[in-house]
Amino acid sequence: MFMIDLRNLVFGSAAALSLIAASTAGAATVNWSANGGSDGFNIEQITFAGFEADTLTGVFGNPYFHAHNSSSPVEFTLDLLLNGSWTQIFSAETASYVRDASNNLSLLISDLSFSKGMVSGIRAEGTPHQTWSTHGWHLAKFDFELSPVPVPATLPLLGLALAGLGIARRRKARGGGTPLAT
Repeated sequence: MFMIDLRNLVFGSAAALSLIAASTAGAATVNWSANGGSDGFNIEQITFAGFEADTLTGVFGNPYFHAHNSSSPVEFTLDLLLNGSWTQIFSAETASYVRDASNNLSLLISDLSFSKGMVSGIRAEGTPHQTWSTHGWHLAKFDFELSPVPVPATLPLLGLALAGLGIARRRKARGGGTPLAT
């Protein structure tokens, strides 16, 4: 017959749960120019070490794309190197040749979701291929929400069981506690 002190089992379970906490999400900021990106371009890409993410929460530093005259609109695309493949996450078009809300990435992008995966590059392109269809990227920063790494469902249960057995064994060895038959 196995005897367990109920109070110690509850205490041990609570302690095990506090040790087995799921990792929380964080944030990562990618600096365009610090990773080799230039200020004005038609198409350019940067690469970096990479991180798991599923959301681009914002773009800062006022990078923009624009037409060089009002009769020739520019289509802009933003791609991520996601799990080793370039994946388009944003596109827009403007005929504006001045910077305004229609072509300023800081105003256009917030909380842009994509498939969860390893993000290791950013590519931006302004078409048609006019000279410098993008500007203001020298201070651009891309903020990503990092995806939490899930704890397997069986891990907390295993931790609780081991903690409870360990506490029960220790109490039995000491001869204390109020025994319960199981």
